Amino acid sequence: MSASTVSVSAQVGEVRLRLTELLPQLRLRALKLCRDRDLADDLLQETALRALSFEASYKNDTNLKAWLYKSVQRVRHALSPPRRAGRFMAEHAADPNLWCGSREPTARTKA
Repeated sequence: MSASTVSVSAQVGEVRLRLTELLPQLRLRALKLCRDRDLADDLLQETALRALSFEASYKNDTNLKAWLYKSVQRVRHALSPPRRAGRFMAEHAADPNLWCGSREPTARTKA
């Protein structure tokens, strides 16, 4: 077995072992981000899946907790709907002219 193979397997083992130790802390972080237990559990599950999927990309002698915290933030960002679109829909959903394209021309045209 080559040195790189041993190094990769050591990284994989470290991520798997430490992930179970860090799950309670990651769950608290997810709860702070989501403010909903069910969403936090979904976020934690997706983060754990991604951490295990990309464990070969983890670099030894780096902070695994920080790597996982960043992963929680990225997963939350990927799973959450864009805020701007939701606000736009809430403000303009009652305007029937917006959706059918028959909006009257505005009075901004110069004569």
